[in-house]
Amino acid sequence: TTESGATNGEAAILCCKPNKETATNFIVGVANKRLMLAKDVVAYKNKHNQSIDDFVREKVVLDTVLKQAKDAGIDQNFGQQFFQDQMDANKIIQKGYKKEWDSNKSTPEEEVPDLATATRPKVQEATTDMVLALAVFQLFRNDSSEDRLHCWHSLEENQKMINRYLSLKAPNGADAYRKAVVRLCAYVPNEEVKKIDEKATKLLA
Repeated sequence: TTESGATNGEAAILCCKPNKETATNFIVGVANKRLMLAKDVVAYKNKHNQSIDDFVREKVVLDTVLKQAKDAGIDQNFGQQFFQDQMDANKIIQKGYKKEWDSNKSTPEEEVPDLATATRPKVQEATTDMVLALAVFQLFRNDSSEDRLHCWHSLEENQKMINRYLSLKAPNGADAYRKAVVRLCAYVPNEEVKKIDEKATKLLA
């Protein structure tokens, strides 16, 4: 957070007049930030023999963030699909790490941060930033002044920026990124959505 008490995300938006490009970069950056926390989450769960899937907690988390989203003026259908995708994308990376560790019969060597006191507060901060970013992005989502595929094509180009969006380097990182952004644009070809969702379902199984 900044000295004023705003999160980094709030400061980024409040300092400037946003446009579609900055709004898109911000929401993708926050999604990346949240995905990068997946390793710490699964490392703790792996160390303490906890399941990656916790559907009861996931529902509570989703209901909470949807309340935040509603208060921020985000369309509920859009918000519910988008935030469910974020949770799925995070677990796609978690399961990638778990599979990698199990295959190598290894565990993460570094010290594992405590889930409740260290990692989850960071996830919550990223989620709060994401609500703000999505509320701003929503203002530009249905912009009819550009080709309707422009938004999706730009998100696909971002997938090449592995040194900018470090979560892409994680196990299943590219698939997690695509799941996280698949419903961000107002228009994505149906075959792309189907392909991404089907791949995500397999990785989450």
